[in-house]
Amino acid sequence: MFQGNELPDINEMFQRATSTLGTPDFGIPRMPAHLKPILTPRQAVERLWPAVRTLLSRTDGPGTQGRALDVEHWPIVCAVVTQQLINQVKGVLDVKAALRMAMESAIYMSKIDPKTVPQQRATSAT
Repeated sequence: MFQGNELPDINEMFQRATSTLGTPDFGIPRMPAHLKPILTPRQAVERLWPAVRTLLSRTDGPGTQGRALDVEHWPIVCAVVTQQLINQVKGVLDVKAALRMAMESAIYMSKIDPKTVPQQRATSAT
């Protein structure tokens, strides 16, 4: 898909993430001007992580043999899903831009305190 020199500069992305810690720019991936995401990466993590965690922890899916996926494999599963999403949008979004947005979002979210992320779905009061 990409040659080595065509990949986004990961060192520059990490530098940007750390240089924006504590500023309003922290957690906001750079993207083409015509795109405005519905959620910031932090909002996405807060809203979606409990459901993703539940899915990754399931023991009743095909091929699970009653075992949950080992936690150390969760990042690779998320990476594969991200790759599939990038492939799905390649007809409407430049693949390099999509890859950079995904990588920057992941780098930013790797810097947040996991204790601040909801682990379970909020239950609605009845």
